[in-house]
Formats: sequence, C-alpha cells, structure tokens
Amino acid sequence: KKKSIVIPLLIIGLLLVGIYSLKLTADKKYREGNSFLSNHKYSQALNSYHTAEKLWPPLKKDTILKQNETSTQAIIEMYKDKPAVTVFLKDGISQADTDRLVADLQKLPDVKSVKLITKEDALRKYTETNKNEPQLLELVTKDILPASIDVYTVDIPTEEQQITIVNFAQKNSIVQQAIKQILPTPR
Repeated sequence: KKKSIVIPLLIIGLLLVGIYSLKLTADKKYREGNSFLSNHKYSQALNSYHTAEKLWPPLKKDTILKQNETSTQAIIEMYKDKPAVTVFLKDGISQADTDRLVADLQKLPDVKSVKLITKEDALRKYTETNKNEPQLLELVTKDILPASIDVYTVDIPTEEQQITIVNFAQKNSIVQQAIKQILPTPR
C-alpha cells in the first residue's frame, strides 16, 4: 500500500517542481524585459515580455507588464521607420566615394540598412512635405538640398550606437555633417 501512495506523490512532486520552474523562468524573462527596456532595447524587451507571458499565463493580468508592453510597442511603432542617423554629403563627390561610404556604414555593428537619398530624392521629399506652402517651394531647388544617407539600426538605437555612427561618418572627407535622430526619453 505504501508503494501505491509513493508513486502518485512523486508524480505530484515532479509536476509541482516543473510548474515552479516555469514560474521562475517567466519571472526571469520579465526582469530581463525590464532590463532591456531600461537600456532602450525595445524589441528585445517586448520579446522577453511575450516569452514571460507564454511561460506563465497569469502574467497577462499584471498591469505593470501590460503598461510596459503597450508603451514599448508604441515606441517601436513610432521609431521603427526612422533613421538612427542622417549623414549629409558634400557637393561634387564621386559616385565611387558615395558607394564606398554606404558600404562602410552598412558594415557597422547594429546597422540594419542604409539608404542613399539623392538631391532629386531630397527635393521630392521637400516638395511633398511643403506642398501647401508655395512660398517655401519657390525658394528651393535640388542644388540647395544635399544628398544624404539614412542609417537604420536593428532596433531603436541607443545614444551610444548613434554616437558611433556619427563619429565614423564624420571622419570621412565626403561628409558635411552627421545628425542623430531624436530618441525616446527613458522612463
């Protein structure tokens, strides 16, 4: 009779240990998400929060987790299509020099993509943005606007990533100026 009681108790004990292990792992993912969030690694934070909820479904009712998820998702949506840095190029540079800089920027850590904006592209964008301001449109031609390169990072950039890109770009002789995108403020 004792054997028949011991086996179910062992099974229950193993189940409880397994459940407790899931809870501990979910809590760890939750804390990891908070750490990513405080370090401006928004996509990683969101992934950690989602993993925590999958491991421990009662976390879906945690109001702080929900607030963090909602604000993180809003930040990602707001900044996902914006460049981390815009690099303005000097006039009269060769296509080979431009292509080399584009390739070099693409090789930097955490850079997802780069996009060359020609003078013509810049004029089209300026015209579209200011289509209801005829006085502004009269004053600007493609010769006034510089070509530029938009640099996009894998996640919303940290200030350190932006500084790395800006410093790298400004060492190049064809660069007029490199400007950081305004980042979301820390919570």
